[in-house]
Amino acid sequence: MASDEDKKKAQELVDEASELLKRSEAEPENKTQIAQQVVALMNKAIALDEENDGAWNHRGLAKAYLDEHQNAINDLDEAIKFNPKNDMAWNNRGFAKYHLGQYEEAIKDFNEALRLNPNNEHAKGNRLAAESALRTKEESKKDIEDEKEHLKKMEDKSKLHADKNRIHHGNYEQLFIVIGLIIAITLWVILKDSGFGFFLKNPFAFFPVISVLVILSTPFIWLIRINIREANKHHTLQEYYYSRYIVELYFRRHFTGQNDNKRVAENHMNHWMVSPPSELLIRLDPKSSDHSDIPQMEMIKMLSRQTNTTTPTP
Repeated sequence: MASDEDKKKAQELVDEASELLKRSEAEPENKTQIAQQVVALMNKAIALDEENDGAWNHRGLAKAYLDEHQNAINDLDEAIKFNPKNDMAWNNRGFAKYHLGQYEEAIKDFNEALRLNPNNEHAKGNRLAAESALRTKEESKKDIEDEKEHLKKMEDKSKLHADKNRIHHGNYEQLFIVIGLIIAITLWVILKDSGFGFFLKNPFAFFPVISVLVILSTPFIWLIRINIREANKHHTLQEYYYSRYIVELYFRRHFTGQNDNKRVAENHMNHWMVSPPSELLIRLDPKSSDHSDIPQMEMIKMLSRQTNTTTPTP
């Protein structure tokens, strides 16, 4: 338990620190040096009177000025413990939490400061800043989640079209085998009795055979054509969605500001992503809805909006 004399000396040091902190506002270039002086003074004050909440409060605030935010919170916890009605201690602890990105906890401290002193202008301004930062954080979190979901969709679409491409590719390969079997069986049925000699004597006898083969093969040739077209379409879509996934991912990670590199990337996407996929897909299947979102001008606009958005600083 501190003596009355020690309490008096501690309070004098606290008052001296208060003046230094006021001076720091007028001399921002000397703020770090003044904050260090305040910490040294408050170390002495706390040694004299451990229960002086003002000493803990001032040392905590000075440490916040020195970017020692967690240490500041520890000191301000002590200030609040010794005097729960010290509204500035609540405000200063909220200030330290704000700089650690603990916006919800900071708002709670600012609210308590204002409950104790509704006229605390520092707490009012700080609460507004914390609320704004929290909204920005939540919006950024949502943007990140939306971005991950969007990129996942592009990746999934690429895999989906890769699977469809394999299916159609396998289909037309099997159909070629079927046509080969039809030709072989037909020739075997016709030639097993008459042999090649009959056709050598009468070449025109080949025409009915060819007609039969054409009639039997036509549905399979038609199916081969369809599967080749579908395989090409899905191969193109697979490459398109995968390319879009890579380009968007790269764009979001590396072009975060309005600069020459970003403009080059935008021009590249305009020329590379818009025309070739659109023309090829429309030529392959003009009635399909798979290419309805090409050209990708909307994607360019979306990326431009996102990369030009700046996050407010405290």
